[in-house]
Amino acid sequence: MISFVLTSRNDDHDPGLRRLLVCLRVLYWQIAEFGLDAEVILVEWNPPQNRPRLAEALACHPIRVITVPPKYHRRLEGHKYLDLFVLLARNVGIRRAGGDLVLPLNQDCVLSNELVASLPSMERDALYRIDRCDVLAEVPYLGTPGEILEFCAQNVVQVHSRPVPWGPHTNGSGDFTLLSRENWHRLRGYVEVPKYGLHLDSFLVFMALCSGIRQVVLQPPMCLYHISHDRGWTGEGPEGMRKRKVPILDEKTFFTWVTRMLVGYDSVVRNDENWGLAGEGLPERVRNDADLAVRQ
Repeated sequence: MISFVLTSRNDDHDPGLRRLLVCLRVLYWQIAEFGLDAEVILVEWNPPQNRPRLAEALACHPIRVITVPPKYHRRLEGHKYLDLFVLLARNVGIRRAGGDLVLPLNQDCVLSNELVASLPSMERDALYRIDRCDVLAEVPYLGTPGEILEFCAQNVVQVHSRPVPWGPHTNGSGDFTLLSRENWHRLRGYVEVPKYGLHLDSFLVFMALCSGIRQVVLQPPMCLYHISHDRGWTGEGPEGMRKRKVPILDEKTFFTWVTRMLVGYDSVVRNDENWGLAGEGLPERVRNDADLAVRQ
C-alpha cells in the first residue's frame, strides 16, 4: 500500500481550500484509474476555531484526518508567527501511515498520470526525488482531473532541477520525497525543530544519503506540478517571510549541520523515539465510502 500524507488547516493560506481540493480531486481519480492500493492521510495542524474542520470541509472525499490541537502548536517557539509547521505535521502522518511506501505531498501539488502509475513499482530501498514544475496559478479549479492535468502540462513556467547533475537533489525537496515506511522510521522523519520547512526538507535528503539509501531522480514524463501562489518562500521570498517574523533555519546553520553529519561528528538520526507525537492520542477521523453514500 502507498500512503499519501498531506498537511493543511482551513485558513486563508489556501482560500476556499481550492488548491487542496484540486490536489485531492486529481489524486483520488488517479488512485481509482490505476487501481492503487492507497490511503490518503491529511494532518490538520492547529485548526482555526472559527472555521469548519477539514473532515467536514472535505466531505466529498474518503480521507483519514488526524488533528493536532492548538495546544501542541502553542508550546512551540515561534508559534505566533507561523500557523502551520508543515514538517512537524508531516511527521505526525508519516508516523501513523500504514503503507509500505510513504509519500508526503504539499497541498498545492499535482502528480502526472505517468508518475502515479509508476508508484507501485518503486523500490523500497531507494529515495525518490523529482524536478518540481511550477505552473500558472489559473488552474481550472472546477475542471475534470483530465482538464487539470492538461492545463498543468501546457502551462509550466519554471522547472526546479537538481543543483548539480551528480549530487543530492535538494531543489524543491519538500514537494516530493518518497521513501519506504521502514526508512522513514529508520530516519525518524524530518528533524523536529519549530521552523519553516526551508532547508529542513533538504536536510532529510542528506540524512537519507548518509544512511546509505540510494537516490533515484525520476524523469519525464513523470512530473510533479506545483500550482503557483503568492504565499510561502516561492511567492513572498525571504524578505516577505522575515518581515512576518517566520522562523527559518538559516543557511549557515544548515551547512554546518550537513558538514558535521558528513564527517561523522553528528548522528544522522536526531529525533527521539517519540517523533511524530507518537505518545499522544491525537483525534482521528476516517471518512470512508460508506460515509459518503449516506451524505449523498
